[in-house]
Amino acid sequence: MATIRKRGNRYHVQIRKNGHPSVTKSFPDRKTAETFAKDTESRMEHGVFQDSSLAEHTTLSDLLDRYEGDILLAKKGRYKEQHRLPLLKRELGTYTLAQIQPAHVSQYLTVHAHAQNARVFAVRIFGVEVGEDGVGFRNFFTVSP
Repeated sequence: MATIRKRGNRYHVQIRKNGHPSVTKSFPDRKTAETFAKDTESRMEHGVFQDSSLAEHTTLSDLLDRYEGDILLAKKGRYKEQHRLPLLKRELGTYTLAQIQPAHVSQYLTVHAHAQNARVFAVRIFGVEVGEDGVGFRNFFTVSP
């Protein structure tokens, strides 16, 4: 059940439903808040809701730091990838995981097409498919706390 409260000059939506995490978000107007609440509750009822709050607060740079510290250390070719990470962080690191779009990755690949194995690296890091029609995400980023 969604609760909408006015807090200052914003509308605060809080949705609590059994079997789902609590969802909280603020909006500048009541109509947008109501639309968000209805849409989110509907997705929860139909079983297609995905909580994106962690993805909205985690930057790609944070994720790459975790990748470097947890996964990359066990790989044989870690030195090559460690040299590629700073460029990727500089270009895309400020985006949150929820903000990254295929167009961002495609632009990165276009600009750095001269870089050896840029496409292979993008597939490894992003889980993307690079084809003639552009870039598409093969799977979503998975981030656990």
